[in-house]
Amino acid sequence: MQSLCKVDGPYRNLCKRLERKKKGKGIAVTACARKLLTAIWCMLTRGETFHHAEPELVESKVQRQKQRLTSANQVVEEQRRRQHEVILNQLALVQNLATRQTLMPVPRQLLASLGRGSEP
Repeated sequence: MQSLCKVDGPYRNLCKRLERKKKGKGIAVTACARKLLTAIWCMLTRGETFHHAEPELVESKVQRQKQRLTSANQVVEEQRRRQHEVILNQLALVQNLATRQTLMPVPRQLLASLGRGSEP
């Protein structure tokens, strides 16, 4: 909270004004914290943005979030593709084993789940 009173803006002005009135640094910092908490509460309940935010910083944050979302979506799509390949490979292996009934018998339930019915 002390660092907030060092940055230019309305919160620093409040701290300086209260310190000049001989209220003390602790009271000034507490008042500043209360004002910031009230601003945060209003932002969250009303869905507003911070009025004293710097547009360049907000825009760069939005861009970083978009980049992270894009890369996360790429990772998810790659995982889906890999899972699909694994399932297809397992299915091919099971079908291959089903055609070699003499070498390794395949349970009838498994054959039925592959759509082969109860063929001998």
